[in-house]
Amino acid sequence: MPNYLIREIDATQPSSYTGENNVVVIPGFKGEGGTAKIGEFILVSSVAEFTTLFGSKPAVIGTDKKVEDKSWIMAWELLNLGMQVIYCAVVENNTEAVSATSISNLKAKLETQEFWAPLADRSLYDFRFLTSGAYCADALVTPIQKITKTSKVYLRSAEDDTVATSEGAVLNFCAWKYTPATINDSNKVEFLYTLTTKLSTSVYTYTIENGVATKGAALKANEIVEDAGNQASQIAAQMINIANVIIANGVQKGRGDIVVIIDRQSGTTSAVEVSDDYQVIGELQGAEYATGFTPWCNINTICPHNADAKNVVLLPPSYAYLAAYAQATQFAPSWNAVAGSARGIIPNLVSPEFKFGEVDANVLMSRLGTKVSVNPICQVRPFGFIIWGNRTLKPNKGIAENAEGLTATSFLNVRNLICSIKKTLYAASRKFTFEQNTNTLWINFKAAVTPLLDRLVTGNGISSYSLRREATTDKAKLKAIISIRAIEAVEDFDLTVYVTDTVETIE
Repeated sequence: MPNYLIREIDATQPSSYTGENNVVVIPGFKGEGGTAKIGEFILVSSVAEFTTLFGSKPAVIGTDKKVEDKSWIMAWELLNLGMQVIYCAVVENNTEAVSATSISNLKAKLETQEFWAPLADRSLYDFRFLTSGAYCADALVTPIQKITKTSKVYLRSAEDDTVATSEGAVLNFCAWKYTPATINDSNKVEFLYTLTTKLSTSVYTYTIENGVATKGAALKANEIVEDAGNQASQIAAQMINIANVIIANGVQKGRGDIVVIIDRQSGTTSAVEVSDDYQVIGELQGAEYATGFTPWCNINTICPHNADAKNVVLLPPSYAYLAAYAQATQFAPSWNAVAGSARGIIPNLVSPEFKFGEVDANVLMSRLGTKVSVNPICQVRPFGFIIWGNRTLKPNKGIAENAEGLTATSFLNVRNLICSIKKTLYAASRKFTFEQNTNTLWINFKAAVTPLLDRLVTGNGISSYSLRREATTDKAKLKAIISIRAIEAVEDFDLTVYVTDTVETIE
């Protein structure tokens, strides 16, 4: 009788499904007993490997040993959820309890191009998400309350509606009103305005007469004694530097296959303040490669802790997104939006630092003017607190109240999808480098790329695609164009309820 022998061999590696380029970069401190070298980016695939390299417990901050290194905790928890981590112990711990000097030195390192430069090499580092760990942009300080221009003193004022209307803009202005209130008569008042947000460096003079605003010339730096623009630049220095170093320079070097998650420091309750902080990123080249979330979240961690340390830890919103992403990719493709009631649930969430609702979400995800959107973690009934945003930091380009200003790369899930395609194209190009440039090469190249594109079609990531080889006179070059039609995640519903005398029943 014939025999049929059918074997099953599981040759996959742990986290191979969720680890398909789903690697996050986290800088931080090395815990006690870690063997890793300071300043090296090391890929870690398991919790056991991580604790061997970077310590069995997080480093402590302060002599009471109650505050621990949150970057270490982020890395451990994400590894436990199935992500892979490229971790870097940035500086040497000065004492058993990490000192303020160590933290200051770490932040200073993060603001330099030299620290991030190794990650520009795609051959050495293949990752999808880049963060600054728990050491991110500082919160804003109290803004300047007055500006002196020549002999005039301008005090901060909220009377900006007239200028906003005249500019056709809806941004939050910082205005300074000349004192005394009247110049020639009671109907003519002079103001100074910034035209974007308080992080802007452009200050203009406006004269408002009988409700009509007349715009003057932009003021030069030497015309202002207390320059709000300069102070704002210092306030946002770390955020700007991180964005410049990682986004702008990275894009120029061809590193366009990653998503940079830019966090700001915790402690601000106002959605307007948070939104203002992020507007400066939209001015930078490559803003579509970045995203931002808010607020920080209290997470019930299960990683090892030092004595007296609490299990509930306040972690950056980037962790909240990455944890939800790690959980969602267990059952859904990585190009689906990690937001909403299905995939926006944050594992082990205790509570967000601040409770944002629908009104705050509308401020953070405004489509008006050229503002950028920040993805809120907010309460959505009846689902509780979930991620409620799927945007990159690409500025809106549409007219006020017009959603058509959004493009495909305004959406974070599309950004993730394009990153996957770029990684596949890079791997295929490396595989066939130095092969003979014939039709056979083109067939083999397509065979290496089309499986992902086909999965994107069947998985509703794209509706269609095409690969077309282009003629070129350059020696030793294969030139091709890959076109895709991305499917964006729905955000808007336009529904109408008609109340009529008769309704046709459709079965």
